[in-house]
Amino acid sequence: MTPNEKPYNLKHSLKVHMNWFVFFLLLCQLAIFPVLAQNNAQNNLIKGNAEKNLEVKNNETTKAQSQEMAFFNAATQAYNASNFELAIDYYEKIIAAGYHSPELYYNLGNVYYKLNEIALSIYYFEKSLLLNPNDQEVIKNLGFAQKMTLDAIPSKEVNGIGKAYLKVIKSQSEDQWGYLCILLVFISITLYLLYYFANTSLAKRFFFTTAILVVLLSGLSYINASLVGKETRKDHPAIVFETAKVLSEPNSSGIEAFELHEGTKVQILDSFTNWYKIQIADGQIGWLLQNQIRPLKE
Repeated sequence: MTPNEKPYNLKHSLKVHMNWFVFFLLLCQLAIFPVLAQNNAQNNLIKGNAEKNLEVKNNETTKAQSQEMAFFNAATQAYNASNFELAIDYYEKIIAAGYHSPELYYNLGNVYYKLNEIALSIYYFEKSLLLNPNDQEVIKNLGFAQKMTLDAIPSKEVNGIGKAYLKVIKSQSEDQWGYLCILLVFISITLYLLYYFANTSLAKRFFFTTAILVVLLSGLSYINASLVGKETRKDHPAIVFETAKVLSEPNSSGIEAFELHEGTKVQILDSFTNWYKIQIADGQIGWLLQNQIRPLKE
């Protein structure tokens, strides 16, 4: 054996092994390719079906919105033509389709006001205000409708600072106060970190004092969120739809406590079988049959 034969054989051996390795990779690719192609086809089919379903859903939503808008425009035309019954029919179709808005309820309130159906007018004005409490046009028209009711019940309201504070905190929802509380907590943590890493006593004093104030504000926001949530959960307004005798207990043999007429707003406190325990604005409490009133929050 000459000295150069060994390198030659080693080189040949490596070449052979490399060829077999490449051949093996080609076989693997040939075996895997159909599977990948099938999976890719399935993924494309799934993606295509998903896009198709989404497109169908979007088309259905667009079609529903177009139909609701057509009903709304038709109701407006009927209202302008003083065909109030037809306008109500279109508005009711929109509600039956699951669409709700303050404008829709406001228009229904106006239609029923034109028909002199005061209870229904007040009912829909109040529902509009539930969705948009600060709409001055609705508040004004509600006031006109309320003047046509027979019951003039003085409101038992909190006066002075307490009334102003309740008005301020109710201007924001429970979630909004909660988000503010969380934001203030993060700000206070940031201020504390700045205080910890500050180099001068003046900076430390500033960051520490500000952090304490922000912590106190976050606590106040939490209290406000709790108060608004509590008020919202116990707020169950309803409108009286017929002249009704309010009884002292939930049965027909109860003593008559007072009488209410259609259009009066009450608060539902409790229920028992087919009776509602209600409270009126001046604080008086009694029981009414459930079919005599209609809750605003359904």
